[in-house]
Amino acid sequence: MKYKAELVEGFWRYVERQGMLAALDRSKAGARPPVFATANADLNIIRSPAGTSEQLAKLLKTIPRRSRHRWFRSMTSSQALAQSVFGNLIVHNQLGLLAKIKTESGEPLIESCPVSAELEYGVNYLGEPRQTDLDVLLRNANGYRVAIECKLTEPEVGTCSRPRMKRTDPNYEQEQCNGDYICQLGRKVPCSLTSLGVKYWQYIPEIFSWDSGKVYEPASLAMDFAWRWWRGCAVAGGVRWPKRAGCT
Repeated sequence: MKYKAELVEGFWRYVERQGMLAALDRSKAGARPPVFATANADLNIIRSPAGTSEQLAKLLKTIPRRSRHRWFRSMTSSQALAQSVFGNLIVHNQLGLLAKIKTESGEPLIESCPVSAELEYGVNYLGEPRQTDLDVLLRNANGYRVAIECKLTEPEVGTCSRPRMKRTDPNYEQEQCNGDYICQLGRKVPCSLTSLGVKYWQYIPEIFSWDSGKVYEPASLAMDFAWRWWRGCAVAGGVRWPKRAGCT
């Protein structure tokens, strides 16, 4: 059985065991994950059974209801997962636990203990056509920042939009890109997004010591994990704090 199918099956067993079927928008198990009814969306956030009403209120405020994604109510929601994990760490003053986590190579996940964390951090300084939010932004006492992207069942973490443009899309002839970091279609800059005013390449060279004047063929930056990863680093690097950044 594949990962997602096993996960969904486990979710259905959980809601049945916890007597939560009545809180869902439908009570029949199947390939579709459990989805809480609109009025019961808060139940999709894991909370301590011993928590106080004040702690629950603080937990719910870590992501305002107006900022919830369309399918926040689904038990496969990565946003609900992020709030369950990082929201509780914030409320219970346990962010220091993150400093104890090690990567697959055995190195610390983050450089030092975080002093604060913000969920759904608004990114408005990269010049993107549509503002996006970072799942979690950690700030350490030494100014080090960590941008965190949370995924649960998504098959990919996101790619650059320009290589995926279709011929029927508006502005295809002006903005389409083949995935290489090289001037194309008569543009004067290698990145199609740079020509639109997006500032990724204002931060990327400084963070990674990459030469923005160099040609990259193919540009693995545009593909799947790499693109989302270096974009997160650009987000962390662009925050108006001391110029040290990290991402995971």
